[in-house]
Amino acid sequence: MPPYLALWHRRFVALPPRRSLPVTLFFDRGAAPPLRRIIRAAWPADAREARSSALYVAALINNVLCVHGAASVTLFSENGVLAERLRDEAHRLLFMRLRPFSDMPFGFLRGLSRQVFGRDFRLEAAPGNAPAPGREPPVPMGTPPPAPRPGLVLAVNIGQHLTSLALVRVDGEGRFSLEGLTRRKSAPCGEEASLAAILAAVRDEARSLAREARPGIDALAISLAATTYRGKVLAVPGYGLFPEDCPAGEAATALARFCGDVAPGGPFDVLNDGLAQAVFAHRHGGAPVGDMLSVRLGSSPAVHRLDASGRAAPGFHEYGWLVTRFAPPNDTGRLFSSIRPYLSHYGAAAVAHELGLLGKYGLGIDEAPAFFRDALDADLPLLRQDAEHVYGILGAHLAMFAHELHRDRPLATIRLLGSRTSRLDAATFRVMAAGFAAFAAGHGLDLEALELTLIEEASAVAGLVGAAHVALEAAPQAGRG
Repeated sequence: MPPYLALWHRRFVALPPRRSLPVTLFFDRGAAPPLRRIIRAAWPADAREARSSALYVAALINNVLCVHGAASVTLFSENGVLAERLRDEAHRLLFMRLRPFSDMPFGFLRGLSRQVFGRDFRLEAAPGNAPAPGREPPVPMGTPPPAPRPGLVLAVNIGQHLTSLALVRVDGEGRFSLEGLTRRKSAPCGEEASLAAILAAVRDEARSLAREARPGIDALAISLAATTYRGKVLAVPGYGLFPEDCPAGEAATALARFCGDVAPGGPFDVLNDGLAQAVFAHRHGGAPVGDMLSVRLGSSPAVHRLDASGRAAPGFHEYGWLVTRFAPPNDTGRLFSSIRPYLSHYGAAAVAHELGLLGKYGLGIDEAPAFFRDALDADLPLLRQDAEHVYGILGAHLAMFAHELHRDRPLATIRLLGSRTSRLDAATFRVMAAGFAAFAAGHGLDLEALELTLIEEASAVAGLVGAAHVALEAAPQAGRG
């Protein structure tokens, strides 16, 4: 078996009918339309074939949950024994193994499911055919985004590493300007990042900005590195901005208190930071002809998908945890690797470590982005070649990731947000784009029509500006700014 999940998809669709049976994965999403994924699994199967099928089923479950969310998954097959065996082994891989399934504990997704659907996630099996799929809402094609609403917004962007706030002024043409922009560490002195503590730390500064705003703010917008679902923040203790001892309801209480203190009685919006950055990319990178994927290499991947009209479908949108590659057999850690280590600020360090280049050049993790970016301009051919190898592999990881989402629903464009911190600029983008194209072409992935672009030096303001657009669109009295 090749290590790339992109090639597994092809293999499990093309198994010969005389040696395999169809299996339907049915994802129950409560009030949202269910999803179905149909594969073929070897039957009868030897031990190696049975394990490969179970690994593939577990990877599919992980990835659909990351993007769409589900209350339960049922495996349907005309052979009930096959369905039960796949269910049992996939359950063991995801829930019960000493060796982690990926670099994200599956308990995180279970915690999200419990909050959204009000019950523990279930993995089940049944003989026969799956229920008919629900009617999916139509995908807008070529629908223009809503006209920009002018106004003045106090925007706060809370990441796991940095927190920023500013007044964002938007005019009738969608042009923006920032006033009073400040940035600070989210967790100073090495403390654990906590949403409640961060909001308390910036409250006085935010109140001061709101008071000084002229002619007054139209809305308050908060984008944060946390899962949101239909406007609700999903706080899973022990993950991201929510410490292990985070009490139930603390996030909602802290947000309500902050908004009441800063903008009493005024409209406010709370949204995922990846969504806010995607709104920026959609509005300020030119209207795409179809679905757009926005990618920012932050302390963790800030990713979101919007349709042609700039809207996001309901779901978990935890793209950073999609698995794309099976771990080597001698790896004593996780079974699969997600895109999280690669499409982040630490991506260059992660690849360089795998290539033995951190040791070769005596680099620490934090030194790698600047070192390899500068090496692209070096006069030493071997050093430059090593740097191109690093960024080319990062492009390959982007291609694996894009393929997972493109096969779910076609993408038209990917927009990367340039960053001085991650050293993502025109030079690194050029090498990543070449690596993307080479991997896609070399493995027969259907990505040649996908547009790949860079919005330079955008990441520092994208979350603030995108959140401001969302808040203004929802605010009833926007337009004074």
